Amino acid sequence: MTKRLLLALAMLFTALNGPSGVGAAQTPPRQYFVDYAKGDDGNNGRSPQQAWQHAPGDSQASGQPRAVRLGPGDRVIFAAGVVYRGMIDVTASGTPDAPIVFESAVGKPAVISGAERLVALPCAGAAACAGAPAGAVLLKIDRAQALAGTIFDDVGPLRLAQSPNPELVQYPDEPTEFYSIATNRIATGQFRLPAPTADCLTDCPMEIALWVQSNVVVTRPILSVVGGIATFDPQGLKFYTDRDTRYALRGFREFLDQPGEFLPIGNGLVLALPRSSAACCEIASGRGGFNLRRSSWVTIRNLEFQHMADGNVFGKGIGIFANTPGIAGITITGNRLHDFDLRSGTGAINLRGVSDLTISKNTISAIQRGSGIRLGGPSDRTTISDNRISRIGRTAIYVSVVNDVEVTGNTISDIRGVHGNGLTAYLANQRVAFRRNTVVDAKQPATFHGSGPQNLTPHNLIFEQNVLITTRDSLGSLISWGQQTRNVIIRENVLLGGRFGLRMSKADFDVSALRNIGMPPAPTAPVSEPGGRDANRWLMAPPGWEKVLVEQANGTRTLAPAQRARLCQDIFGKNASGLAVGAAFVCP
Repeated sequence: MTKRLLLALAMLFTALNGPSGVGAAQTPPRQYFVDYAKGDDGNNGRSPQQAWQHAPGDSQASGQPRAVRLGPGDRVIFAAGVVYRGMIDVTASGTPDAPIVFESAVGKPAVISGAERLVALPCAGAAACAGAPAGAVLLKIDRAQALAGTIFDDVGPLRLAQSPNPELVQYPDEPTEFYSIATNRIATGQFRLPAPTADCLTDCPMEIALWVQSNVVVTRPILSVVGGIATFDPQGLKFYTDRDTRYALRGFREFLDQPGEFLPIGNGLVLALPRSSAACCEIASGRGGFNLRRSSWVTIRNLEFQHMADGNVFGKGIGIFANTPGIAGITITGNRLHDFDLRSGTGAINLRGVSDLTISKNTISAIQRGSGIRLGGPSDRTTISDNRISRIGRTAIYVSVVNDVEVTGNTISDIRGVHGNGLTAYLANQRVAFRRNTVVDAKQPATFHGSGPQNLTPHNLIFEQNVLITTRDSLGSLISWGQQTRNVIIRENVLLGGRFGLRMSKADFDVSALRNIGMPPAPTAPVSEPGGRDANRWLMAPPGWEKVLVEQANGTRTLAPAQRARLCQDIFGKNASGLAVGAAFVCP
């Protein structure tokens, strides 16, 4: 063989396989085992007995897990039932046929925690606990931990001692439960406290929560308290002028009166009132779970995420996060995400710019102040299906600037925060369909708006065969906030709970409603309503079967086949066979 031929073959080999020749044969898929409690980064990671402590991509990893480069088909398996305290940056990609998989071993799910343990001391005999209620514990928190924010007991996040106490601990920012004061008596930043309290001249460990325009609750530190007069900085706040201002106070010692509260008392010490006798407590570090950094074809499944908080900083404390557009092929399935405190309003699953995305069969609950699933574009081809989402402080499922999305078969309940939306599509979305979802006990079960006059592309939104049952104080079951939404079909939905079923906007175009059942639409804007077989059935009073749908969605009622058939006839009449009733069932 001539030298020229040998050289040509070598050049071809390099072009096909790279300078090192490592691509000559793809590495077979590998399994790596992680056990935070018993593993060691000095192990080889190839069996449960040789598990690493840290997963690849964790900044705390050393040795092999720090050096390994994941490839198509690789699986990282977390020890069942073991709490993992670390965040994983995913920078490698799989392929459509061989995604990289992060999962729990068979058994009780592994737990990805965003918090660190605190040592709790009983209050008996401690001078710092003078006057504390029975059951209080004393926590020592260093400055770095204090910056991260939320404290958790084994029930969920604790809230800063507050007055008035919220009716539901999950919703501490509910303005209807705040104090009311004439706006001109508080807008200057100085007001009289509703009850006497000790003076505080500097470094007051107190804050005021204010409901201001546009329907947001913001907090400001109390700068001083002198003779019952409190001061704060009102700069930048836009107060309502046509109604009273609502506010709550937090951090005063006399407010520590309910289990589930805590109170800073100075020198890094915190008094806490845990809600059970189990070990207390943990404090969020600001750490999330998985950060997808330009990594495509990745699956995250059968894991549990808990005790995460963002300290009001975007991108912190998120269970599964992506903020680098261009990612594709992400699957998130069978996970449980619960007990988060997301003050910046982000989601437990918060993704931007991810195409070919599947989010299915997850359970998301108790997300204080934040959202469940929050998606931003640009992205194409997303399926969000068969998830159960409850007790969410903001929006259960939110999509914005996305194309070709199917939101199907999700069950959503107890969405009663300040922005308590069940299903939301805002801005320049195209071809987004909400089908066969059940949303109950939500302030606004479904909302949408367009992208304004600067973008005249049809949005093509579909709301079809959903059950949307709002709280009694809502504006409507399905609400448009305007912004020139174009081409909306509202078909075969059950719209109950509030005074109105539909509340549309005069700024929208081509909105049609057909074969819906529920409370009548508000007289705010014309909606195309056909007659004949496609006519809507508007009810003059809430039907008796509304409660059955709510109980079934909440899991407190199981219907026998005959009961299912009767319910379907009550809703749809004689021709009910085969019609869908939200995420619950198809009529027999």
